[in-house]
Amino acid sequence: MTINCEHAPVEVDLTDRRWKLVRATMQKHNFSKRALIETLHVVQDSFGYVDEDAMAYVAQELHVPLSKVFGVATFYNRFSSKPSGEHTMVLCTGTACFVKGNDKIIEHM
Repeated sequence: MTINCEHAPVEVDLTDRRWKLVRATMQKHNFSKRALIETLHVVQDSFGYVDEDAMAYVAQELHVPLSKVFGVATFYNRFSSKPSGEHTMVLCTGTACFVKGNDKIIEHM
């Protein structure tokens, strides 16, 4: 994902209850930069992912550089920049799992 650091001001639909939750989280912390991770969690929980527009909105409202928001959102594996599929699968790739035959599962993917 590439991110445009010269993002135009982002407007969100504050009639959408998901954006209301995001905004309320930032307000609860007086739009402090320290609310960044918690706000990103609310975005992730509300929308299922944190896309570029959401990152830009959070950066704008918390007065944090977009590069910092992007860095945090991509560093922690809890955040996803794309919607997840209908089904999610986690497959062990350790030696013990390989010995038990996980390579056969991988072949069928």
